[in-house]
Amino acid sequence: MLRSLKSDARRPGRSWVLLMLVGLALPAGAAILPDYLGRAGKGDSTGVQPADPELFEEYGFEAGERARYGPVEVAAWRFKDSTGAMSAFQFMRPADAKPSRLDRLAASDANGLILQHGNYVIEFKGRQPTEVELVQIIQGLPQYSDAALPVISTYLPADGLIPNSERYITGPVSLERFDPGVPPSTAAFHLSAEAQFGRYHSRQGDFGLAIFNYPTPALARQQAMAFQKLSGAMVKRVGPLVAVILNPPDADAAERVIAKVTYEASVTQNETAPGTEVRSFARAFLSMVMLAGIIIAFCVLSGLLFAGARILSRRFGTKDASEDMITLHLEGK
Repeated sequence: MLRSLKSDARRPGRSWVLLMLVGLALPAGAAILPDYLGRAGKGDSTGVQPADPELFEEYGFEAGERARYGPVEVAAWRFKDSTGAMSAFQFMRPADAKPSRLDRLAASDANGLILQHGNYVIEFKGRQPTEVELVQIIQGLPQYSDAALPVISTYLPADGLIPNSERYITGPVSLERFDPGVPPSTAAFHLSAEAQFGRYHSRQGDFGLAIFNYPTPALARQQAMAFQKLSGAMVKRVGPLVAVILNPPDADAAERVIAKVTYEASVTQNETAPGTEVRSFARAFLSMVMLAGIIIAFCVLSGLLFAGARILSRRFGTKDASEDMITLHLEGK
């Protein structure tokens, strides 16, 4: 929805409105939030303090600002990259929030809205923002960057997943916060590992599932053996992924969940479609014929222009001795 609204800015009917909003959203100095939100001026601007400084440091938190626009309070947190912002969004999202159509990763509750956009997490309290207000905030974000989010965040099985329980694990701090039963040495973050964690509901109690992603299947196989040494661990390796459930209260429910963890490698192979060579030769031959035709037409046209110029010069008496054509008179030889 947000991307379609940005594309509307190119339409003549709305261009003047959005150009005005962009001008209002340009940051002043080191500010992150704009001076105006709609008609409301910016007030009570302060920096933001992370709820968990250690965790936010691991996620790559850089700066933030909180300000009030009339009855609405807006806060923005900037991270080094989109993955850090996504991780913080999962951590900050209220447990009872519902998905919002305002952005790809956005959630709303009775108090407002929180969303991840690029390397930013933005929060509205007091009421839901309009689409135009959201564009006004986003258009002026300084040091904005956007990159593809990690695919592993989509690998958690949906059946039984507790809403808003997902947590992204990027290092020892987030591992301790969300899945403390796994030692950091077993997770092996020095091997560029990351994990997606989620909690699942069963009749006998809730349990957590962590899916660790490693650069290669060989490393995943190596670490799967290390996970299997943990007491009460249920482990499954598939491709470069290692799924781990620790001490589930319902082994059957946990088995059903971990069995649904799958991995499909995406391989792109460039193949020549049947008949491509014939079509390529036909196009090349046609191009040569067209080029030859252009050259012939150019030669004929040049000859006609030259002949016409000489005829006109003879008719109007502008020919001089230097323009005489040299002939050899070989008829009688």
